[in-house]
Amino acid sequence: MPLPGANVGPTIARLFARQFRALKRGDRLFYENPGPRSFSSDQLADIRGVTLAAVICRNSNIGTVQPRILRHPGPGIEIVDCDTLRHIDLMTPSGP
Repeated sequence: MPLPGANVGPTIARLFARQFRALKRGDRLFYENPGPRSFSSDQLADIRGVTLAAVICRNSNIGTVQPRILRHPGPGIEIVDCDTLRHIDLMTPSGP
């Protein structure tokens, strides 16, 4: 029986979670993993604050987007100007 809000049951969901966790921890270049050139905690907080909608806006020529890009359009999910979304500049170094 599928989990609430999911298309898979508890066994497959646990296997998926375990696999994704292993992929994340095993990737030395994953942005959250520690290393000699890792992001500072402030930089990580900035990165986590940016949405997929903002990334799409920054890398395309669209002017408007729905802020919760992976949600099905409907009531409560309105189209907004790309300029209203939070962006960060990863080219400017911040911190040590």
